[in-house]
Amino acid sequence: MSKNYVLNTYNKFMKLPFGKKLFSWYSARRAPYFSTVSPLISDIKPNYCEVLISKRKAVENHIGAVHVIAICNGLEMAMGFMGEASIPKNLR
Repeated sequence: MSKNYVLNTYNKFMKLPFGKKLFSWYSARRAPYFSTVSPLISDIKPNYCEVLISKRKAVENHIGAVHVIAICNGLEMAMGFMGEASIPKNLR
């Protein structure tokens, strides 16, 4: 098993029922700003992270489209997790 905290935690959650939802909730609780968009982290591996954001009233702007800040929030989360999953422990 890898010595990467993010990947280890993700793999532990994937063994549980509703693992993706639980991991996403756990991650958003550790960084509360991300919980505002209710993200779903659907996959993490080195150099790859997929975060989904549901289109709902809380993330829409005045014209009914997903607000750009909500999209940025999801992108920041994906970038952060991908970076954490990709950088070896000895280079941190």
